[in-house]
Amino acid sequence: MHSGLYLAAPNLVNITMTLQRFPQTRSEGLALLEELMSLDIQDVYSVLSEFDNQPTNTKRREPRKRRRRKPKQ
Repeated sequence: MHSGLYLAAPNLVNITMTLQRFPQTRSEGLALLEELMSLDIQDVYSVLSEFDNQPTNTKRREPRKRRRRKPKQ
């Protein structure tokens, strides 16, 4: 069951997001999304982070340039 759910997860998340776009099915989509969250489906968190207004710490920082020491004379 876990492997089947893992394979179906992206499609299920897509369905939930589509259901939430329409007023008639918004509550069913939300309930399905919450159920997927309770099952700890990682794709749900990926989609939610895209819609979240808060910045995430996923940006990679550039390494700091090292200062060169002056040669001893």
